[in-house]
Amino acid sequence: MSVSRPISTISDVQRCHERTSIVKKAAAASSHGRKAETVSRRDVILVGSFVRNTVFVVELGVRFFARQFSADYMSHEKELQGVGPTHCPCLSVIMPAYNEEATLARIVERVIGIPHLLELVIVDDCSSDKTGEIAKQLAENYPAIEYVRHDKNQGKTEALKTGFAMAKGKIVIVQDADLEYDPNEIQDVINPILHGHADVVYGSRFMVKKATRILYFTHYLANKSLTFFSNCFTNLNMSDMETCYKAFRSEIARNMTITSSGFGFEVEVTAKIAKLNAAIYEVPISYYGRTYDEGKKIGFKDGLAALVYIIYYNLFVSARRSFKSSFELTPKATNQSLPSGGSNG
Repeated sequence: MSVSRPISTISDVQRCHERTSIVKKAAAASSHGRKAETVSRRDVILVGSFVRNTVFVVELGVRFFARQFSADYMSHEKELQGVGPTHCPCLSVIMPAYNEEATLARIVERVIGIPHLLELVIVDDCSSDKTGEIAKQLAENYPAIEYVRHDKNQGKTEALKTGFAMAKGKIVIVQDADLEYDPNEIQDVINPILHGHADVVYGSRFMVKKATRILYFTHYLANKSLTFFSNCFTNLNMSDMETCYKAFRSEIARNMTITSSGFGFEVEVTAKIAKLNAAIYEVPISYYGRTYDEGKKIGFKDGLAALVYIIYYNLFVSARRSFKSSFELTPKATNQSLPSGGSNG
């Protein structure tokens, strides 16, 4: 005969209820934790998806605007380099030469390949070396070269006058026959004229673009002093009056009455374009100067003559006497791009 086991006390019943309650609470807590974990994972997935999509959209936008900017930039660069709509044979380069047999062929080779070149006019100022023979041979090799020789030595200014009278291009620039100036930078010098901003552009050696050879302090001081003295009369804020690279709309060069001699051209032209009220620009260029042993010709007497010319052309020569009587600078260059092609006028 079996006897069932009685519940001993009330406390046993209470402990049983407590255990049951604890188990239920644990199960509820576990279920809540699983739900919270599920919600947390879902939130992380949603946030991650949002961030990924946002980054993707931003990246697409950046790529689009980068391509657009790159296309616009390259188009602008091509135009400035003569590949765009402004590319035309409209440039006459005037090269005075006196006893430059050592450098003439090399400088011509560099000039002949520049953009916009219509012609290179070499003016041999009665050289006593082989400059004339070399120039003749170059003119036979390159149809774009015009060659003329003076019967007697008359100086750089007269050589430039001869070249200006022969020029057919709508832009004229001076290029020395030595290797002190880099023809690859001519494009930079004429750009303000090509794009209708300037009538005259000077290439400044003191706004250094790439490199400048360190040479004579006396020459540096003389150049800065002469430019400062000239600015006092012309009221221009020019940094390099004596630079070789001077580019003009051809009508200015052809109609200017040049009367100085020797190296007086720089001073005279600067004084006269100031009277013309022309739009004048400067751009930085490199300068690879040479020593007297290497053929440099300008000297102390030329500096003194420049001082006299500054006073004379600024104080005693009027605007009317500076240009031919029929000349008038029209239309104004500002905001008008230069038309294509050459000119025989």
